[in-house]
Amino acid sequence: MAEDQGGGVAKRGPGGRPSTYDPAVAEAICDLVATSDVGLHHVLAARDDLPGESTIYKWLRHAPEFAEQYAHARERQGLRQGDMAVQEALLATDPALGRLRYDARRWQASKLAARQYGDRVALTNRDGTGDATLRVENVLVDELATLLNVTPSVDAPRALPDPSPAPGTPAKG
Repeated sequence: MAEDQGGGVAKRGPGGRPSTYDPAVAEAICDLVATSDVGLHHVLAARDDLPGESTIYKWLRHAPEFAEQYAHARERQGLRQGDMAVQEALLATDPALGRLRYDARRWQASKLAARQYGDRVALTNRDGTGDATLRVENVLVDELATLLNVTPSVDAPRALPDPSPAPGTPAKG
């Protein structure tokens, strides 16, 4: 396949897959992805009239409107996977297989539609109230103190023991 001067890829000969960006084709791909149970590779492989996977990745890099449309399609796919996870659980006759299918769809939904199905992380202080501030220096000092088997004082400056050997002690090495 030859590259054209416009940065895109020239179309193949007769019977080949199209490779220049086409908004109508892009919309069709996004609709197929959003309503599919499978990934992009399988969606494209099922149809000869759609561009190849590498072409789609080029479009994602060079056509911001397509990148936004595709991201929305993947999120729609994730929402669909979340709905289907519940259906898998409700319709399962074998509990172990139903749980496996539910977990697989739920995991995929958590990656594709993270706002709805992703893990939530909350940062709170030790007693669970008020504002929480992550102070990396204290975390590191506490961790080092634990590793060195010393107890840092809350009021005193956080100093670590001197790692140099005591006088008369043979050096390690």
